[in-house]
Amino acid sequence: MATTSERLAYCKKLLLQAQTNRQVKKFNLKNRKESRFNDFSQHIVISGEPRGGTTWLMEILKQDSDALIWEPLHPQRLEKYPHNLANRVGHIPYIPENAELDPAQRYFQELFRGQLPYGLHVNSKYAHQLRRSTSLLFKFCRANMLLPWLTRQFPSIRPIYLIRHPLSVISSQFRHPAFQNLNVANNLFEIRRNEDPAFSEIFETHSDKINSIQSRESLFANWWAIQNLLPLKDENKRWLTISYESLFLRPTLELEKISDYLNKPMTRFAMHKINIPSSTTRDGSGILENKDQLQNFKRHLSASQIIEILDIVNSYGIDCYSDAMEPDYKKLGY
Repeated sequence: MATTSERLAYCKKLLLQAQTNRQVKKFNLKNRKESRFNDFSQHIVISGEPRGGTTWLMEILKQDSDALIWEPLHPQRLEKYPHNLANRVGHIPYIPENAELDPAQRYFQELFRGQLPYGLHVNSKYAHQLRRSTSLLFKFCRANMLLPWLTRQFPSIRPIYLIRHPLSVISSQFRHPAFQNLNVANNLFEIRRNEDPAFSEIFETHSDKINSIQSRESLFANWWAIQNLLPLKDENKRWLTISYESLFLRPTLELEKISDYLNKPMTRFAMHKINIPSSTTRDGSGILENKDQLQNFKRHLSASQIIEILDIVNSYGIDCYSDAMEPDYKKLGY
């Protein structure tokens, strides 16, 4: 039986969610009347992988006047949208660049106009800022494989693609409770296959590697690699690629790039948050324990795990990462 404090905490959570939903409805109605966000080029769109630093970058770039749209591709968000959209894009969201998927097009059209589906904006920490927002900031950790399609459908958006060392990402995922149930028996690729997704070409192309998954290391390495394969191949510079490691070591240089790309002044960025752990940082992070953040994976992954992960990443043709703390920036396209 729940304790009194647990029941109070649950009631508080429900009340906060109800308040957030009311604010979202008011936000939607106001935007439909005023069309405040029809210029998509003014949006800030951050894309990366889970545990890849997107929250950290968001907290650096976000101003109080930005309405934060938090993880619009989370399965629980998509399941609230009609037309079976969650299953059509899949648990690992993917739409080929030249494909047509009307429900997805409508979903993002509503999203970028600030006409959020009811209950979508569930990050209550920022909900109070909706009413006075003048711009939108989208924080994605599941949109990498949609970037070619998104920038074709909505050519005025200017995404920032944040990529972090696979060993750092996977080491963090291994220690995070949200990923503890993912393993060979509970395989993300199998979950996606059973969802009846509209498109699976890229997964079929790499089926030899995906079908050979026999360990958590190989599961997470394949997941990291397939998420980053498409955005790393962008030759038309439709998004700005930012290395997590370079942002950590050379923040002014990387934020100047972002400032020029977005045509927004450096003064809008919260530079003081560079060395502050993000709100989603967990125990064991190097930055919390005053350790080297970029080599923290060496404390948590064995030599054999490192070799297995890097071999799989390399098998996808991604050869810019080794056991060094920084990538080969030339191969990364810097």
